[in-house]
Amino acid sequence: MALCGACTVHVNGAPARSCSTPLSGAVGKRITTIEGIGQTKEASLAVRVVENDVPQCGYCQSARS
Repeated sequence: MALCGACTVHVNGAPARSCSTPLSGAVGKRITTIEGIGQTKEASLAVRVVENDVPQCGYCQSARS
């Protein structure tokens, strides 16, 4: 349903939700995930995701009480 945005990746530099992007739409394009950010200024986001144990997508995560 692409509601939460947790699975957002960049397709040729533009944000796209990987949960609703067909694989055929990525053929021949450059895909960048949070792991691929590397040493850019956005790298701190990747660090925060790991530090806070954020799931890539919350859709199938069980509820926590």
